[in-house]
Amino acid sequence: MGKTSDWRKTKSYFPKLVFVLCLLLLALLVFSVAREYLKRMELDREIAKLEQELASLNFEKKGFLSSIESYQSGFFLEQEAREKLNFKKSGETVAVIPIAAPSVGVKTAENETIAGAAAPLSGAWANAALWWNYFFN
Repeated sequence: MGKTSDWRKTKSYFPKLVFVLCLLLLALLVFSVAREYLKRMELDREIAKLEQELASLNFEKKGFLSSIESYQSGFFLEQEAREKLNFKKSGETVAVIPIAAPSVGVKTAENETIAGAAAPLSGAWANAALWWNYFFN
């Protein structure tokens, strides 16, 4: 009778062990499925972001293509030739309007002031002199 009681003790532990192993296997399965689901969600977000970026780049591409078309048009080429290369059509007359330099006195080496001579100003001082002459002369 000693053998039957040992068999019952080992038999009673076996279902519990199988149940615990099944629970661990189930937990591992749930964990891996959840991890794959989170990866899938991240990939879906990245795909949506890339599709949005693709749409933005396609919009930019359309803008660049339309500007290239306008650059190749005859009107644009004619306008650029007029402005940058100083070309004119036959039969046209070109009017050039000179920009007057500010008329202020300039002192020479002998401390003589020459009225109406352009001052050798540059940068911000030239701009300030132009504004001064505009308002006060």
